[in-house]
Amino acid sequence: MSAVPDRLLTSDEFIDWAMRQPSGRYELVAGRVVTMAPERTWHNLVKIAVLLALREGVNRAGLPCTIYTDGMTVVVDRQHSREVIAHPRPVTR
Repeated sequence: MSAVPDRLLTSDEFIDWAMRQPSGRYELVAGRVVTMAPERTWHNLVKIAVLLALREGVNRAGLPCTIYTDGMTVVVDRQHSREVIAHPRPVTR
C-alpha cells in the first residue's frame, strides 16, 4: 500500500491516485485522503441485506437510481469523493 498523500487533492487527483493503489479502500474528505477500515464479515452480510432491500424499494417506486455493490466512487464535488451503493441515473459506463 502506498503512503497516503499529505497534501490536499482534487477529486480527479484522488481518483487517479486511488486507481494506482494495489489494495485498500479510501475516500476523499475536504481534499484529504481518508483510509477506510477493512470490512468485517458481519458488516458485509448486513450491507448485502440493505442493498437488496434498497434495490427492491427503488425498483418498486420506479426511482431513477442505480444500485451498486462495492468500490464505486462517486465524485461529490472537487474535494469530496465517496463510496456509494446508490446513485441517481444516468450513469456513464
